[in-house]
Amino acid sequence: MSLLAVALAALLPGVQGIAPRVTAIEPAGGQRGTEVVVRVRGERFGELAECLFEAPGIDVLAATAAAADRAELRLALRPDCPLGSHALRLRTGSGCSNVFLFSVTSLPCVAEQREGTGEQEVALGTTVEAVLRGDETDRYRLRGAAGAPFCCEVEALRLGQDAIDVELVMVHADGTERRIDDAAPGGKDPWCAGVLGPDGAAMIAVRAAVPGDGPRGAYRLHAGSFVRPVGALPCGGQPGEELEVELVGDSAGQRARVRLPDDGRQLFAWVPELEGAAPPTPIWCRVGGPPNRQFELDAQQRRWFEVPGAVHGVVADASSPPRLWFKAQKGVELEFVVHARSLRSPLDPAVVVRAADGRFLAYNDDGDGIDSVLRFSPPADGDYSVEVRDLLRTASPAHFFRLEAAPRSRVARVQLSVQRQVVPVVMVPQGGHGAAVLQLQNVEASASVRLAGVPLGVATTIGPRLPGNNLVPVLFSASADAALAGAMLRVGTVVGDGEPDWRSFRQTHALLSGRNDTPLLAVDSARLPLAVGKAVPWRAEVGTSKVPLIRGAFVELPVTIVRREGYTNRLRVRPVWAPAGLSVGQTIVDANATQGTLRLEASGDAPVGEFPCLLTTIARVDGAVCEHALPFLMVRVEEPWVRAEPGKARTNQGKNCELPLALTIAKAATAPYPAVLQGLPRGVTAGEQVVAPDATQVVFALTVAADAPVGRHRGLAVELRLPGPEGAVVLHRFAAGELRIDPPRRVIGAPAGAAGGRP
Repeated sequence: MSLLAVALAALLPGVQGIAPRVTAIEPAGGQRGTEVVVRVRGERFGELAECLFEAPGIDVLAATAAAADRAELRLALRPDCPLGSHALRLRTGSGCSNVFLFSVTSLPCVAEQREGTGEQEVALGTTVEAVLRGDETDRYRLRGAAGAPFCCEVEALRLGQDAIDVELVMVHADGTERRIDDAAPGGKDPWCAGVLGPDGAAMIAVRAAVPGDGPRGAYRLHAGSFVRPVGALPCGGQPGEELEVELVGDSAGQRARVRLPDDGRQLFAWVPELEGAAPPTPIWCRVGGPPNRQFELDAQQRRWFEVPGAVHGVVADASSPPRLWFKAQKGVELEFVVHARSLRSPLDPAVVVRAADGRFLAYNDDGDGIDSVLRFSPPADGDYSVEVRDLLRTASPAHFFRLEAAPRSRVARVQLSVQRQVVPVVMVPQGGHGAAVLQLQNVEASASVRLAGVPLGVATTIGPRLPGNNLVPVLFSASADAALAGAMLRVGTVVGDGEPDWRSFRQTHALLSGRNDTPLLAVDSARLPLAVGKAVPWRAEVGTSKVPLIRGAFVELPVTIVRREGYTNRLRVRPVWAPAGLSVGQTIVDANATQGTLRLEASGDAPVGEFPCLLTTIARVDGAVCEHALPFLMVRVEEPWVRAEPGKARTNQGKNCELPLALTIAKAATAPYPAVLQGLPRGVTAGEQVVAPDATQVVFALTVAADAPVGRHRGLAVELRLPGPEGAVVLHRFAAGELRIDPPRRVIGAPAGAAGGRP
């Protein structure tokens, strides 16, 4: 799954303000095996073309735009559609939208009834599609067989539309209430269980968890007699492995089978179907890590496991946390990772390593969010134990965990590099270019990037992966007759002539954020969305330099904007990617203007050679922000032809002096050239010097005013302007050293303030 756009930040890389944006959907889900009409709210739906999915299970029968801010989808949910959240995107002729989530359940769905102020009757085995409006309380009377057990769950924040925090209230026959808020499996969304009364009814209510802090938001109330597992043991395994698990929760003792995915996911949500029903909230498994190990008991009833390996357990008694034994070698570091909260367990894990005699050796809490990560280097060969306990000193049969013990490993990952609150969508205008930058983490240095699923009419150019740089630029180019289309690209890495590994691309984004941008809900994407949109009304061209870019210096390139007739908006040209050591500036081309200048600067240790730079232009079209990338700009970086060494000069206020700089010639100039001293303090001037092609020194005559500032002045720089081809200038810049200015000398016996010899 992918990002739900929060807001479009103006003029940021990757921003496509002209693309559609989804803000809400109603209903937020449906029952599999049925057809659902979904009303979508947002903006820029005028040319709605299709709906894109990342996973199968939902078919779009119709997609129409009723207005620019309203659209309607008719969806067919297949009988085998996976239960849980599905990520969808809308595509128009202008681009691809942010993600919105659609929740699929096994229960029939009914709409909330708003007539009157009483409660709504709901039969067990039903999902209610509802909206909580501020601080109102929605009341429901559950109906079923007398004395029948029931379970209620709420999906609210997990729908990804609104940051609402709700609570469930069970109203007893005597009018007393029991409040339920924040269940571990649902995060901020609650669930409860009970028994219907003798009349076959029970009263429940849904309201804001914090009075006065109840924003409007959609929610789904699931009421049924389904079994409610909260976890599984084992709760993890290898990619592609089929596990037989024992369920944890009110289904304790029941067993199920689950096949873990082999698509790069490290966490996998699945829904066990038991007794002909399926709970609305999935349970989670860890995918990857060391292989599962079984305990072995010794004569002292100590539980041993082999490392590297993963074991599973439950903190059922806070006073007696699980203690597991293992053998280790001196200096061979092990990393202990406890997966609990990431699997929606209520356990707040802390991990302790002890020596064989019980001595404390190492401890960790909250090494990875709330879960624990501990790196331990054994001081000697021998036996050790590791404990998993709850930091809050709570325990229950549902406090399950997975403990992994192995040498530290780094998972390869590729993702699109974007700024916060920017929708990670690649937009390519017809007849133009789109830019993307992929970030590689823990990927072998010799690996290259591969893309699959690119639409017809779109070509890709993958830039270099330079040593020490984990960013790879990609240029997408659409022909003028390329069809308006959308695609979910596969992104992988390949070493040599091997097969691409498509599992490494994974994009994690916060759908909803709280204070200080703390994620409240995050989902993953295994595909990179791309859309071919309409042509933009301009084209930018950056001229090439006739001379190389010298280390420590800069070049300025001309920028030309070709505008479609009638398009007069201001544009900005900015870099998307450049090699380390190269700094590419920005330029603004004002409204109606067609010319600008772009400055490129190389640091003193910039790599030498020819390198591409990726640029883009940003402007507004019909009031929305739009981008159009440029073809790769090739830049040649060279060592200095002539190098100036820093010099030193010392003088007094009002006394002139000279600053000599030694020159080292690597490539002789073809003619005399000027040298200019810059960065001089106030009151000090130096004329331009003409340097002979074979000169090994340049001397600057400094005129020092009587009120020139006293002190050491170290910001001096020298520019050597060597002649290049066709009258161009090959600019060289170096630090010119130091100028020290002292107060004027005083003559012995002279009145105060008089200048003269040193006393």
